[in-house]
Amino acid sequence: DPRGADRLTGAGARGAARDGGPTMNGPTITLDDGWQTLKTQGVQKIQEILEDLTENKYRIRITTEEYSQLYTMVYSMCTQKPPNNWSEQLYYNYC
Repeated sequence: DPRGADRLTGAGARGAARDGGPTMNGPTITLDDGWQTLKTQGVQKIQEILEDLTENKYRIRITTEEYSQLYTMVYSMCTQKPPNNWSEQLYYNYC
């Protein structure tokens, strides 16, 4: 759902390509915009969750909706048509 990606970025068109070119799932997500969202709302949040673990209990959690929105963004970024398919770049950014 492309609206989920918009809610995730919090700015609607901020995730759209500079040229505004559509994809099958909505506006094209640029690598810089998509990675910034994934990093701040996904990777960093999960790091905080793991670092905050006390007595085997999580005080901070990621919601099902947050996870679903992140998953959808990654899927969209990895299935966009070239040259906007970012699967390789996302793999190497994370590793």
